[in-house]
Amino acid sequence: IAAYPGRAMFTRPTTLLLICLAVLAAAGARADASLVVVGFDDLPALTQVPTHYGGIIWDMGTGGFMGRDGHATVKSAADGAAIKSPPNAMVNEWGVTRIVIRFEAGVVDFHGAFFAKDTAFLQQAAPFVGFVGFRTEDDPVPYLAAMANSEKLANLAVDFRGVVKVQITAAAGPSPLGGGYYNMDDLSYTPLIPEPTSLVALGGAMASLALRRRLTRTV
Repeated sequence: IAAYPGRAMFTRPTTLLLICLAVLAAAGARADASLVVVGFDDLPALTQVPTHYGGIIWDMGTGGFMGRDGHATVKSAADGAAIKSPPNAMVNEWGVTRIVIRFEAGVVDFHGAFFAKDTAFLQQAAPFVGFVGFRTEDDPVPYLAAMANSEKLANLAVDFRGVVKVQITAAAGPSPLGGGYYNMDDLSYTPLIPEPTSLVALGGAMASLALRRRLTRTV
C-alpha cells in the first residue's frame, strides 16, 4: 500500500462494502420503487379497461352470462362498486369467469387484489374468486389460491413468485344462465427487473473491484 498511495482506496474491505451497498440498493429499489398497484382510479367511471393498462395486457376472457365474452368496466362507489382506494374499482362485465393478465415487464412477483360481490348483480354474483399463477405459458404445476366472495371487500393476498401470467377466476353465480360478477380493486405486483439506480450502484461496485485488481497486478 505504501508503494502506491492510491491503492489504499481499493482494499478488500472497501470493495466488499461497495458490493454490499449495491445489493442493498437493489433490494430497496425492488421493495419500494417497483411495486405497482392497479386501482383503476385514473380511468373515467363506466368506461372499459383498455387492453394495455397498468403495465398489464388484459385478456377479458370467456364464460360470461349466457355464454358471452366479457370486458372489464370501471365503476365508482356511486355506481354500487365496493372500493378499496377511491374513486374506482373494476367489475367483470357479463360476469366472465376467466380473465387472463400478462405483464409488460415479462416476469413479476404477483401479490393479489381486493374482491367483493357486485351489488348490482347479486343474483349472478360469484360465490368464489381465485388466482392461478403461471411461471411459464404452459406451467404444469401453477400456483393456486381462492377465497369465498362476499359483499364486504376482502384481500386475496398471494405470493406468486416469478410468474408470466395470472388467470383471475370466478365461480358462476346461482343464475342458470351462468356468469359470476365481482368487483376487484388494488391489484398489485412487482416487476422483476432492476431499477436504473440499482444498475448504476452495482456497476460502480464492479468497476471498483476491476480497478483494484488492475492496480494489484501493476504495482
